[in-house]
Amino acid sequence: MTSFLHAYFTRLHCQPLGVPTVEALRTLHLAHNCAIPFENLDVLLPREIQLDETALEEKLLYARRGGYCF
Repeated sequence: MTSFLHAYFTRLHCQPLGVPTVEALRTLHLAHNCAIPFENLDVLLPREIQLDETALEEKLLYARRGGYCF
C-alpha cells in the first residue's frame, strides 16, 4: 500500500477494502463523507485556493482539514 493510501485510510478510520465491490465502494464513500467535511475557510480568509494533488493531499490528510466546496 502506498503512503498516500495508508494516510487516507487512517484519516477515514477505515481498514483498506480488499476486493472492489459495490458494497466496498459504499463503505468507502460513507467513511469519506463522515471523516472529511466540506469547508470554505480559505475562501473566507481569503487565501489562494490550491487544487493540485500535492496541495489537496497535504490539506486533507496531514493538515486534517476539509475539502473545498464553493
